[in-house]
Amino acid sequence: MKILFPTDFSAAAHNAFIYALQVADKWNASIVLLHVYQLPAVAGTGLAPELENFYKSIDEFQFKNYQDEIPVLKQLAIDNGFDYIEIKHVLMEGPTVGTILDVAKRDEIDMIVMGTTGAGGLKGIVLGSVAGEVLEYASCPVLVVPEKAVFDGNIDQVAFTTNFTEEEARALEETIAFSEPFAAKVHCINIDTAHIAKYSHQGEKWLEKFDALHGLSMEIMDRSDIMQGITEYLDLHKIDILSMVSHERNFFQELFNYSKAKTLSYHTKVPILVFPAKTLL
Repeated sequence: MKILFPTDFSAAAHNAFIYALQVADKWNASIVLLHVYQLPAVAGTGLAPELENFYKSIDEFQFKNYQDEIPVLKQLAIDNGFDYIEIKHVLMEGPTVGTILDVAKRDEIDMIVMGTTGAGGLKGIVLGSVAGEVLEYASCPVLVVPEKAVFDGNIDQVAFTTNFTEEEARALEETIAFSEPFAAKVHCINIDTAHIAKYSHQGEKWLEKFDALHGLSMEIMDRSDIMQGITEYLDLHKIDILSMVSHERNFFQELFNYSKAKTLSYHTKVPILVFPAKTLL
């Protein structure tokens, strides 16, 4: 298994690195550590010698900066007992999102783990950010780690949001497979905004195929607001990772399309594991 870890060497990225190491440890995976940088755009086809020297100096600076940061990450691995994990270091120039996706495809990456400041809570994580674009176009699962996520030494509670679709059944299987090496309990949650799920027994019917699995639970929450219900559940059950299926960006726009009149702000310290729908076909 290969994990791609894009980093800008920020505090948020360093925080996410702890999670990348944990997943690599449990899954016996290697990590491809990627830093992407951009050169300033210059109009015209030719470069004067002065500009060539300028570009060269930028490249040298990026390389030196990269060299200086690698020992910091190595020390993080040592401090957390993961110095044995294989890490490949990659420094590339190019557009951030496109380069991340290209490397993921080129190196046949199984999962992307990345940090985000997520200033707007869950909404900030998945909309209008590099992480949001990666989530939209990735061809493998993506684990997004908010800057304020605090790893407590265990990943033992994983929540999976569902509306009882077939593709979500496949994503639940993937979530269970991800959780098993951690011996984590998997919680299935449905936020019933239509106020009918409890009466139609959709959850029970949907979970029948998973009857042989121990420790799997289902809770249907009757709420008018999806994010309010999810946030309540995360807090109440001390969830370590929230797992979900995504389609295109319109999925996230719908998920976070709440009235401007509402003053409730959705913040999370919980990493989100996203399975793009196109990978579940």
